Amino acid sequence: MAGIFIKSEREYLREICAKIDSGEYAIPVFQRDYVWKKEQILELFDSIFKGYPIGSVMLWHPQEDLKSKDILTDEIREQPVPSYYILDGRQRLTTFYGCISKREKKDIFKLSYNLETESFEYARKERLEVMLVSDIYDTFVMLEKLQHILSVVDNPEKRRKYVENARRLNSVLQGYVIGEMLLDGCSLDEASIVFTRINSKGTDISKTFMLQAISYKQENGLLLSKEIEGILRSLQPYGFDKLSQDDILNCFFRWHSGK
Repeated sequence: MAGIFIKSEREYLREICAKIDSGEYAIPVFQRDYVWKKEQILELFDSIFKGYPIGSVMLWHPQEDLKSKDILTDEIREQPVPSYYILDGRQRLTTFYGCISKREKKDIFKLSYNLETESFEYARKERLEVMLVSDIYDTFVMLEKLQHILSVVDNPEKRRKYVENARRLNSVLQGYVIGEMLLDGCSLDEASIVFTRINSKGTDISKTFMLQAISYKQENGLLLSKEIEGILRSLQPYGFDKLSQDDILNCFFRWHSGK
């Protein structure tokens, strides 16, 4: 571990998203899946909008080939080795990227902003004063949407308010800066240890994904979480498919300890 080098940087979130798109930044295969709920997404964007710090991210420069996961779907994919893997901050970066991206995505990433109340929400129906965050983030799309609003809203005060609020959010999203710690000079095993030590004091992480992080080996590509998912599917006919992955892991541990 003596050779590990850590450098601190600051970077725009928009630039990080561009690097995710280009494959320069990627999610390592042993990372836990995306687990955030809508309440956490709303809180993150509210913090960004108000200029609150949302914490830094840690990026790891790999020294060997390693599969990665798609940031939105968690599907394993083959691709060239990226410049950096996202070691810590995956949930925050996935949230921001998912909500501003134009990619096909799950409903949880279809976050909207209410131009009237100046608040984030999950819109149940289409309303003139509610715009998708991804539409506001894209300046050209935002201007097109605002042009439509200006053509149908008669009240000049309301028109001015909607335009100003949309432009303000666009400016915040485009200009938000986050801290980065760049981890270099370490192997996959050492990076996994750093990952587990970071997450042991951060957001709750399941035993399964913690064990997966420290046990993953590129040679066999075994992912503990995927193996347990297979076990849960096999238990579906017996009504036990709703058990948690940690429950299955505990059963195996107790069975093995009792031998």
